[in-house]
Amino acid sequence: MKFSIIVPCYNLTPWIRQCLDSVLAQSYADWECIVVDDGASDGSGDILDEYSRQDDRIKVIHQNNVGEGGARNAGLEMAKGEWVFFLDGDDLMLQGALERLAQVASDGIDLIRFGYACFDDGEKTEPPIPTGETVEVDVSHEIKMSDFIAYVWQHLYRRNVITGLRFKGYKRGCDRVFLSGVLLNRVKTVLVINNVCYGYRMRLGSAVNSFPSAQVLQDEMDHRLDIMEMIDASPKKVEYKGDDWLEGYFTNTLPVIMLDRQSDFGLIKEAWRERLPRLCAMKGLSLKGIWLLRLSLSRLFRPVGDFLIFTIPYLRYRSPILKPFTRLYRRARHHGEFAGK
Repeated sequence: MKFSIIVPCYNLTPWIRQCLDSVLAQSYADWECIVVDDGASDGSGDILDEYSRQDDRIKVIHQNNVGEGGARNAGLEMAKGEWVFFLDGDDLMLQGALERLAQVASDGIDLIRFGYACFDDGEKTEPPIPTGETVEVDVSHEIKMSDFIAYVWQHLYRRNVITGLRFKGYKRGCDRVFLSGVLLNRVKTVLVINNVCYGYRMRLGSAVNSFPSAQVLQDEMDHRLDIMEMIDASPKKVEYKGDDWLEGYFTNTLPVIMLDRQSDFGLIKEAWRERLPRLCAMKGLSLKGIWLLRLSLSRLFRPVGDFLIFTIPYLRYRSPILKPFTRLYRRARHHGEFAGK
């Protein structure tokens, strides 16, 4: 079997039919689709069983709710295809995607990266799949930091490359940790193709558009620490000093997000401080990061460090003059975080 398509599903009744229809519409037929009902309570599990009865290539797993990462893990345990494709249950596989991927999936390639198109709720038109050159990238010794901010569903994975690798149980960030582990420890050759194979649905209520809870913010801190530790331990060269979504999250992004969270500000700040020893042990911190974080870690200079990290952003972004023009404030307030769903 060529492809295993893994689809996590939790309360996705308005969208799961369109998702599965996009798989059934593929011109390339050598696939299995493993759909994991992650304890849905809206009847979407019944829809999955209906599709399974119509086409035996669609296989359904029903389980108690463990989160998106756990649902994907259940799919990985069952997968038998040579290549693995992750498809979220509210998204689409674009027309001709598997046929194109089958053309370029070959020996010597560990990972294939493709393009994606965004669409809004209610929009059913799919953009045409462009043809273009493919680029083979050697990542056996060095990886660009930009590779880490791609999405887990933006790739096709050779199954024997990810054998034994599983998603962690974070509410947000498990996909980044998984992809980082693949890039840092499993992959030598990435094929980048100029084809749009994935349709990403922009909808209110999805993980990326939801206001983050205190637990989500703690997961945001932890998954970044996991990635930084993997980078430190990897033999591959990665330059990330001062990178905004890793180190900068602790000294810039998170303090800004917390401006509108006075009810649980103390809880999140305590969780942030508990992680400082682990963060300060990272090899790749910038000089600015080392200086700011170690000030807050030190009992003697803690007031100075906290003032620079938390109070200065508060004064700056609460200013009635500066706030409307502050791009970071607007972005942090609207999205809460800059990760994919």
